[in-house]
Amino acid sequence: MATVNEILNDLSNLEGVKAAVVAGRDGFCVESVITKGMDIDALGAIFSTSMSPSELMGNELKMGELTQNMIEFKHGNIILTAIGPNAILGVVTNSKANLGALRYNIKKIRGNLAKAL
Repeated sequence: MATVNEILNDLSNLEGVKAAVVAGRDGFCVESVITKGMDIDALGAIFSTSMSPSELMGNELKMGELTQNMIEFKHGNIILTAIGPNAILGVVTNSKANLGALRYNIKKIRGNLAKAL
């Protein structure tokens, strides 16, 4: 079975990926593959905090468990994915990333990440 670091390294090799971070729901980074200039501790905290409002919205609307949340910006994107009840995968991309392929790959590795944790 692949380790969390191996899974994140494979993910980070996809075009446009600038960072791949697994953080606990408490905001602390578990593992990361990141480009220079990004504060890993800040990313873990922000990713954890960002999931809560979307989960509350889904709960209120009775839409079930949040699996993935994507935020689009002018110069890139952030994809947040729940990895079991205790962790979050956050992927930061540039604007050239193929979001469809990336979201597909994230859904494919989600179970493996949960097992590796």
